Amino acid sequence: MSYSKTAVKTFPFLGKCLIFVILCWNLFHLMPVAPSGFTEAEFGILVALFLAFLPVRVSSFLFFASAELALFYLIYDGLYGLAKLAGARAAFLTFTFDGMLVPVVWALYLLYGVISAKRIVTTSYKITTKHAVPDGNLRILQLSDTHPARLQTRRMMKRFYAVAENTKPDMIVLTGDIFDEFTQPSKFKEYCKFFADTRPRYGTWYVFGNHDAEWHWHRPAHTREDICRRFAEAGVAILEDECAHICGGAIRIAGRRDAMEERLTPEQLLAEPFGGLTVLLCHEPVELTACAEAGADVTFAGHTHGGQIFPLGLLMKHVTKTHELNAGIREILPGKFAVVSCGVGTWGYPVRTEGKSEIVVVDIGGVSAMVE
Repeated sequence: MSYSKTAVKTFPFLGKCLIFVILCWNLFHLMPVAPSGFTEAEFGILVALFLAFLPVRVSSFLFFASAELALFYLIYDGLYGLAKLAGARAAFLTFTFDGMLVPVVWALYLLYGVISAKRIVTTSYKITTKHAVPDGNLRILQLSDTHPARLQTRRMMKRFYAVAENTKPDMIVLTGDIFDEFTQPSKFKEYCKFFADTRPRYGTWYVFGNHDAEWHWHRPAHTREDICRRFAEAGVAILEDECAHICGGAIRIAGRRDAMEERLTPEQLLAEPFGGLTVLLCHEPVELTACAEAGADVTFAGHTHGGQIFPLGLLMKHVTKTHELNAGIREILPGKFAVVSCGVGTWGYPVRTEGKSEIVVVDIGGVSAMVE
């Protein structure tokens, strides 16, 4: 999916106008001091103009910071209105230091988000299946939504190599958005080198996400064909509505196309009768019940980022119900599981105030079997 040039220009501009109105209204009244030659009100308007219209891209950190400040002031205005109706206006202003508490909380919120995004954790799950798996346990390392960032790629690479070395997975699964429209050519090559250097015994498997090679607010430097070519060189197998058999035919691994593309249903994809363990890779965590009913024993997905920016995750989970599982693991049907990663990276803004930056490791225990 891509956006028209009109949408790319119109929506960000309307957003900036809204941010300016909210900031201008508040800073006009709440600016405590001003440089010589300006009144507090005039300086407040200038600051609002700077914060609202200086960011060129909606995916820039400054745009995010300005939007969050506007949101914090909007919440402040609502609380102020309630305090005024309750006759507690003076007490409210005293408690919030005449509104100066807002930028302080905003700055702490941004700092927490930046630190949280940089901290990559390893999340481990254990699943039991009735099917035969090699040596009684199959270890799968899942990477999802890495979104290579300009300033974080080297740190991510060190973390990837360390986790792969420590966990020694039997298989690596990549559930989309390993790249995005902002991935620089040098970062693209670094990621491909990691996959070439790290080759587990049952392979590395990948499905496309909605950002990997698509035009979202910016044209990517690489193409879908570039990913296919470089992944083939790195030994990464791409699954696009297709299945493969590994472990001497004891395990079936399947991959779905992105939900924004025309694709097979889970029933069509897994129509061939199979009595062993079936691992299904998706990008979006949708149709999880249908996947389980079709025969998927474990469905891996990503896409959600665990919300990334509070309260998006809560909205997706309880209001829009966009995804059937926001993050974590769930037994969809008896013996049928879904694992949704929050992702390693962040899209656009190097900030995470919801969810966690994670690498997922899943141990699937079953009947011990000797496989080729």
